[in-house]
Amino acid sequence: MAVIDAYVDSNLAAGKKGVSGNSVPGQLFAIAGTFEIAIADSDASIYRIANLGANLIPFSLCVMGDDALDITYFDVGLYLPGASGAAVDIDCFADNLAVNGDGIDSADLANNALVSLPIDDIGKPLWNIAAVKAAGSYTQAEHPASFDLCLTAKSDPGAVATVSYRGLFIQG
Repeated sequence: MAVIDAYVDSNLAAGKKGVSGNSVPGQLFAIAGTFEIAIADSDASIYRIANLGANLIPFSLCVMGDDALDITYFDVGLYLPGASGAAVDIDCFADNLAVNGDGIDSADLANNALVSLPIDDIGKPLWNIAAVKAAGSYTQAEHPASFDLCLTAKSDPGAVATVSYRGLFIQG
């Protein structure tokens, strides 16, 4: 066996500019916040945590809850903008993401909310990720200008609780 020390991107290996999945130009866009869940909130409640431009590329996203949170799971996905915007893909980033505070001792151990993103979608903009669920109806030239990033509750909260999130995106 041989030890390899080489670029995995053939363009970089040839001395050219790398492909977007390996070398993404653009500015960093960050989100972070905290919100309260009321005891009256129910299963299937949708918490719209950010409105994101369709050309943003997800880089990192974490969601965590405090010890009072009895909602053990959230779906993390994209909706069309607005309070009644339709679901595009409710779990394209995470399906049944466990955010119960009992299992999280530190923000450094927060749950990866991009866990359901297929490996071949890493480095793709939101419109392209959403196009899969929209039966390919979105193209680079024709897609929504933005999407709402949403947490959809999978159970009743059981108590008033706090949820926090943080995310990094790259302008594509």
